[in-house]
Amino acid sequence: MKNSMCISLVISLITFGCAFQKAWSDDLLTRDQAISILIEQVINPDKNKDNMMVFGPQSQLQKGDVVEPAFLSTKNSDELIYKIQNPKWFFWIDDNPLNDMFVHTTRFVYIDSKHPNPTIGDGIIIKEVGWWPKINGQQLYRSSSERTNSPDRVYGSRPSFRDILRSRDAK
Repeated sequence: MKNSMCISLVISLITFGCAFQKAWSDDLLTRDQAISILIEQVINPDKNKDNMMVFGPQSQLQKGDVVEPAFLSTKNSDELIYKIQNPKWFFWIDDNPLNDMFVHTTRFVYIDSKHPNPTIGDGIIIKEVGWWPKINGQQLYRSSSERTNSPDRVYGSRPSFRDILRSRDAK
């Protein structure tokens, strides 16, 4: 009798442990965790970090969502269209916010929500583009006022022209 109770207890503990491990491994990165990873691995090492603005939608992208630049104006446009295969946090880095209505350096950053410790090249994808994003056909962050007042802004503020000149002179 004691042996069967011990065996039942051991089986129960193993089952509970497996279920707990499964639940733990299914956790997705939160938005705040993704923002911290973005700042640590992408923004902080960038020499332009004092002039950029970064935006990210409040919810993660899901399988089937499509992200592309607002305008596809290059020969390699198809490479810039990205169809989401698994949950990802998306961020748009505007490297030159003063040049907001013309093509200029911007980046799309995708952080894999299921990756326990994403790094650039392994869970973090960065694509250089020239425009603000369009997600599932809807343009986001297209005007300076939309960007300045957006709750999606996760980093930076709109620098003045004088700030940019000062930072370039200091280099």
